Amino acid sequence: MNTKKLIIGSRGSELALWQANYVQSQLQKLGCETQIKIIKTQGDIIQNLNFDKLEGKGFFTKEIEDALLKNDIDLAIHSHKDLPTENTPGLTIAAVSEREEAIDCIFIHPLKVDLSEPLGIKKGSVIATSSARRKSQIKMLQSNLVIKDIRGNVPTRLNKVRTNNYDAVVLAIAGIKRLQLNTSDLVSRPLTVDEIVPAPAQGVLAIQTRENDVQLIKLLSKINNKNVQDLIAIERGILNRFDGGCQLPLGAMAEKNKEVFQVKISKASSWNKAPMRFYYESNVDTNLVDRIVENIKSFMPKSVFVSSSNNNLIAVQNSLQDNGFTFKFSTLINSVPYQKIKIEPTEWIFFTSKKAVQIYNEVYGKPISKIAAIGASTALKAIEVFGLCDFSGKDKSPEHVAKLFEHEHQPLSVLFPVSNITKDTVFNSLSDSVKKEKFALYETTPLPDIEKIENEIVVFTSPSNFKSYKNQHSFFPHQKLIAFGKTTAKEMENCGITNYFVCHKNTSIALLEKIYSICTNGYN
Repeated sequence: MNTKKLIIGSRGSELALWQANYVQSQLQKLGCETQIKIIKTQGDIIQNLNFDKLEGKGFFTKEIEDALLKNDIDLAIHSHKDLPTENTPGLTIAAVSEREEAIDCIFIHPLKVDLSEPLGIKKGSVIATSSARRKSQIKMLQSNLVIKDIRGNVPTRLNKVRTNNYDAVVLAIAGIKRLQLNTSDLVSRPLTVDEIVPAPAQGVLAIQTRENDVQLIKLLSKINNKNVQDLIAIERGILNRFDGGCQLPLGAMAEKNKEVFQVKISKASSWNKAPMRFYYESNVDTNLVDRIVENIKSFMPKSVFVSSSNNNLIAVQNSLQDNGFTFKFSTLINSVPYQKIKIEPTEWIFFTSKKAVQIYNEVYGKPISKIAAIGASTALKAIEVFGLCDFSGKDKSPEHVAKLFEHEHQPLSVLFPVSNITKDTVFNSLSDSVKKEKFALYETTPLPDIEKIENEIVVFTSPSNFKSYKNQHSFFPHQKLIAFGKTTAKEMENCGITNYFVCHKNTSIALLEKIYSICTNGYN
């Protein structure tokens, strides 16, 4: 048992005190007597500067670190993302906490919700954040919003949405969970790591002490989370190599999946530019930060062709536009609805493409059946058009999606609106106990007289787009081909194409990550 009373330094906000009390409870379990001392920082006192001018450069930590160096306190508790990436001389991070869910979340005033928009917010609404990282990524995902700065603690910022000062606000979900705040009167829109990459070390607490306090460092090692420590070392290492605090529009998130490190990065040139997006996998973390940073620094934009309307890939267009690419979006197929027929009602209607969602709505309107979608992008289209989606296959294989659908919902009857070339994999994979039907919704035909594509990177968004072009033209040796989805990749292989890239997920952000990887020195 430690006989000395340990003095814990903390800021005075509700969240900071929750963090201090959390660490205090862990130390008490080890038999330590503790006391919390509140210390005001420059960031607390100065209220006329935006957070992107404050975070990550010591504005919320310097006074607490000074108290440590003067022996006024024994240890300090920080939100790890607030700390500069270089240790203050004489101090060390002795332990880090478990990681709370790291994602951001948008909280929207109910009168400002529009599910047809990418972030679920009405066009022209005011969204509040002072983070340069968040601003750049919001601009990529939904550029028709007005972004304004905001200050104050977490409850204060939420209240500014309730009182109509702002239409929406972006916050880290960790703070909401830790304070157990009731946000049921607002509409929450969690942002996946695919959508907005969190700040390095977001959701993690840093426990700091003097580097010569060997006994205390040894004690704190008992509450250190080594796995989290290793992952945030990658994230903060990337931030450090780009010489940035939170005023740098950079997000980094590292995870480990079956011994494979997976790292996502969002980096913009300024807060009002859409970011570049990168994704890396590695079996080892040795020199991983150096390899990633050197790879990103080698980026050179290329010319890109995408076989789709830009309306379907807004984030891709915004990112390419702000980062020096020349590009063209154009479909290579015609999709013509068949004549409207009477449809018998079924329990479910299952959409296997975004085009099917769009055409069904144009011809038949919103279905009365429950709505299922083969993957995330089709599900998002259904939410945009119909306002809901009751099942999404989450970009698994069609066979897996069919099994998952049956397991979760035990459907009695399912209707599949299809084109003349739709693969029947999900339909055929459903068991005989399900009453299943399909009907011809639209016809897909190749465009005649397609112009030769000369762009360096060519993205095919569907098997039909690929076949339409391949039947009229060959490819140049220098061209890099990207298959957007496994079915498109399979069609390429069937046509003898072996030298192509495929997105690791069937999402617009995964497509961006693949385009940017091709524009670097090829580490990943």
